[in-house]
Amino acid sequence: MSKTKPGIGIVAPSGYTLDDAAIERGIRLLEARGHTVHNYFDTAKVFQRFGGTDEARLAQLQAAACDPEVDVVIALRGQYGLTRLLPRIDFDTMAQSGKIFVGFSDFTAFQMGLMAKTG
Repeated sequence: MSKTKPGIGIVAPSGYTLDDAAIERGIRLLEARGHTVHNYFDTAKVFQRFGGTDEARLAQLQAAACDPEVDVVIALRGQYGLTRLLPRIDFDTMAQSGKIFVGFSDFTAFQMGLMAKTG
């Protein structure tokens, strides 16, 4: 059976969700539309105002980029925090993954870093 809808990875490289139920509703909606969703964000691992420690947030990005079932990586939200990770992101791995990275707010810094480092 061929895959018809892109697989989606949810990451929280910046802030965490203000409404945990909203994530579940969003995932259910994407799944109802035929997408396979991998949620790398764990509400139990929120750290301060972030979607996890710096290490955990880097691990979310890396896991989504390396997962062959994920085609599109979506940042849970913007806010603040991703810029703290920029020096430690493996942009070559991100680019070589072939994933589409979607986000807003400070996720734009990731996108610009990806373009600057890998073209």
